[in-house]
Amino acid sequence: MRWRIASAYLVLIVGTLTLLALVLFQLLRTTYVRTLEAGLAGQARLVAAIASAQTAPVSADALAVTVQNLHADLNARVTLIAADGTVLADSFQSPGANGNLIDRPEVRDALALGQGTNERISVATGDDMLYVAIPTGPQRAPNGVARVGVPLSTIAQAQTRLAVAV
Repeated sequence: MRWRIASAYLVLIVGTLTLLALVLFQLLRTTYVRTLEAGLAGQARLVAAIASAQTAPVSADALAVTVQNLHADLNARVTLIAADGTVLADSFQSPGANGNLIDRPEVRDALALGQGTNERISVATGDDMLYVAIPTGPQRAPNGVARVGVPLSTIAQAQTRLAVAV
């Protein structure tokens, strides 16, 4: 009789702790993504300001150097995109390899709303990425988009460390 009561309590405790751990993991992920998104938005604004400050006409080589320097400084993928979706410069691959990015949610939202964010598997890298995009140029008629992206593998690593600690 005592074992039945004790086992029922044990199942209840294990079930509660499992549910609590799942909620904690989701809360950790949500908090981390929001914090990361806010930081990336600031970085994307910086990239947009730098891109807008360059005097026209800017050569493709000059944009490539700027994007690579920003990539090294920010430790993030940096992409400059024209208003029609054409990639002008990318820190990960050559602009022609990207194709047209006008259909990407973060690019569309940046042009329409002033900022765009999207989390997805990157076609280019194969990683789960978080992208934040900010329009460049005049506010009413942007001439392009500055996009910054980072892999979300750090969230999985933090969740693994937490699971080991629990």
